[in-house]
Amino acid sequence: MSNTLWTVPQQNSGKIIRAVAAFAGVQIEIPVYEHFVDNKKPEFLAKFPHGKIPAFEAADGFTLSESTPIARYVAGLAPNAGLVGADTKTAAIIDQWVHLAESEIDTYTAFSNALVSGYITPYNKP
Repeated sequence: MSNTLWTVPQQNSGKIIRAVAAFAGVQIEIPVYEHFVDNKKPEFLAKFPHGKIPAFEAADGFTLSESTPIARYVAGLAPNAGLVGADTKTAAIIDQWVHLAESEIDTYTAFSNALVSGYITPYNKP
């Protein structure tokens, strides 16, 4: 069994996990996945009860959901890659910057992108 990541190509958090895996030199299998179909199947829900993606299953059967813990775990599979920090202080600083990017940058970038792409439209009073 290999490391498996369930995601869709356009999902930014899945792209981040794939980038971490590439930097760390960790092989990840990405199966064919159809959202709102595969994540409703009993075998998927048995591993990931929330039915959300990204979802990750390690080669040993360990499962995770949510992008940050998955990326951190994948980075930790190759400790010599330097992605997780050499000590707890360095790891905490890395986590600090990851959280800042997620909460202060990604949120507003995603909203702006959705507006520009037409996924959401601003309210126009008639």
